[in-house]
Amino acid sequence: EVSMKHLDILLDLLPQKPAVWQWRPHLCWYAKGLSNVRELRREIFHIEEPDELRGLAEQFFLNQRAPLEMTS
Repeated sequence: EVSMKHLDILLDLLPQKPAVWQWRPHLCWYAKGLSNVRELRREIFHIEEPDELRGLAEQFFLNQRAPLEMTS
């Protein structure tokens, strides 16, 4: 949720492309240490649209949470 708020703030302050460019490395930082982060990094640096990037990030973080919820 914090990472999505970060993107929203950048989109409020900057034009779309610079906001996306600035958020990509931060998204990698938010995902550091999680599984499949290498694949996330490879994918996000090809995305230019904030909605597409947001969708990818949300799906990534949901997939991280799913195994934990199943064991609870």
